[in-house]
Formats: sequence, C-alpha cells, structure tokens
Amino acid sequence: MLWNLPDGAYGISYDISTRKTEDDLPHGWHSYRAAMYRELVKELGSRDYDQLQYSDWINEDTTAADAYITMVSLMSINPPGKLQSTLKGIKVHYLAHPRGLDGSDAMRLGGAYSPHLRGPTPAGLVPGNVAAVAPQVPLQPLPRFTKASERALNMNNWRIQP
Repeated sequence: MLWNLPDGAYGISYDISTRKTEDDLPHGWHSYRAAMYRELVKELGSRDYDQLQYSDWINEDTTAADAYITMVSLMSINPPGKLQSTLKGIKVHYLAHPRGLDGSDAMRLGGAYSPHLRGPTPAGLVPGNVAAVAPQVPLQPLPRFTKASERALNMNNWRIQP
C-alpha cells in the first residue's frame, strides 16, 4: 500500500499526554515535557523533517514508506518505552499543498483578520501595528481564565483598544 502512494510532502504529527509525562509515579514519568520533545526534535531533524508547529513536522521531498518508517523510528528515542507509554496519537499524512492553507499570519493579532484588540490583552503580546493604550482603571474582573497575580492586577501590564 505505501509503495502506491505518491512521493512528495509528508507530515508527521503527534500528541503526547502531558499528565502521563509530568505526573509522579506510578501514573506518570515525573519528568518535564521538554525532555521528550528535544529527543523528538533530534530524531526528526536528523531525517530532514522541518518543524511547522510544536508537534507538526514536514518533509517536502520524501516517500510514504520513508515517512512511515520515520514515524515508527520515533519509538527508539530515550528513555526506552517513554514515547509508547505517553502517546495519545501519531499519524503520517500526505500534503498535496503543504503551505497552501496556512492562516497563521492573517489570524495573528495585527493580521488581516485581527487588526485590532477584541478585549484586554497583555501589553507584551500587542504588536506595534495594533493601536492600543493602557487602561485608566484596573481591570475588574480579570479576563476569563487569567489567574490573579500582582502583575495581572497592574493596569500598566494590559492594553485595550483606544
């Protein structure tokens, strides 16, 4: 089956359980996620894959068989068995237009679909091409899911639309 698929751009995407990686034993590895991701970066980089996003990789000039073998080879990263016991999902996919449907720039703050602030935004996340000012009064309440802290309560750390 793999030999009948076209050559070209193939991606490898994976999803690793944060809980199984970070939780203490016996239900997890009690380790940092970054350690395993560094191992994956080394392995995929050595096989000419480029990172598109955190867990999405692409090789624009390969075969389906080589992409599949590369995916299976990820089981060899250190420590032995860690990937297999924390893996939620992994797949190889063919990309007919590998760069064609990327909405990142348009959707990013300051892009065509997001030219202005839609609500209070941390000051350090507002690009220079977006009109923004510091609020004149403290935010009450804080934006949903933002944890209260001294910095979060400081109105100079926020920007709003003028």
